[in-house]
Amino acid sequence: MSSPLLQLREKSRFFSPTEQEIVAHILENPRLVIDMSIHELARHTFSSASTIVRLCNHIGYSGYKEFRWAVTY
Repeated sequence: MSSPLLQLREKSRFFSPTEQEIVAHILENPRLVIDMSIHELARHTFSSASTIVRLCNHIGYSGYKEFRWAVTY
């Protein structure tokens, strides 16, 4: 599987406007994923935890925890 950040960049045009905003924040500062819980990231990106989970699902992860692990390592 390729880098989760690369997957976000490549597939972002297929995401909803809200998901695209989340992607922009993550790509600008990937450390957000490492340092923040899903709820903190949702607050930071003015979205919801369920939107972040959907975003993770769109790129092949079962949820935020798996996505976070992939970004970290």
